[in-house]
Amino acid sequence: MSINKNPGLLLLAAYLILSGLAALVNLNFNGLELILTLLALVSGILLLVGHSRLPAGIGRIMLAVYLLLIGLQVVLPTLSGSIGLLLGIIALVAGLLILLER
Repeated sequence: MSINKNPGLLLLAAYLILSGLAALVNLNFNGLELILTLLALVSGILLLVGHSRLPAGIGRIMLAVYLLLIGLQVVLPTLSGSIGLLLGIIALVAGLLILLER
């Protein structure tokens, strides 16, 4: 097994691992929210503009949008209340599309 060298996917992996650890073991430290926000924003941008090994279809685009919205809801707190349902729907659809794309 080799490690992917795509920056967008590396940051996505870091975001997923860190957010998963935070949820599973109640990991919390000063700056965690900022780190997760930056990882989500930068990986979303890189996935939108960069070339990745993810399918180039709508699933990848929706994943990038999801990551951008995750980051923006922290940067722009006024979005937090109204964006939760939208994030859930985008995450589900993006995941399904990525799984179904060939």
